[in-house]
Amino acid sequence: MNEIIEHESERLILLTAKEAARYLRVSLSTLHRMERNGWITSFRTPGGHRRYTLQMLNACLARSTELTSRDDGH
Repeated sequence: MNEIIEHESERLILLTAKEAARYLRVSLSTLHRMERNGWITSFRTPGGHRRYTLQMLNACLARSTELTSRDDGH
């Protein structure tokens, strides 16, 4: 039973583009622009839909915070 619980916690959770945009508090068009500019990457489903992991989104937020801090001179 413990092995199943441990395995479940390692499962990759993917968010849709709409969910990712909501998480980042940006619009869908901004999310797509961020991807085009290389700020974030996505996985593609066989049908071509974008999927994002929380790790991807948090890394993007961290980079954004770092850049904002530098621009503010902090």
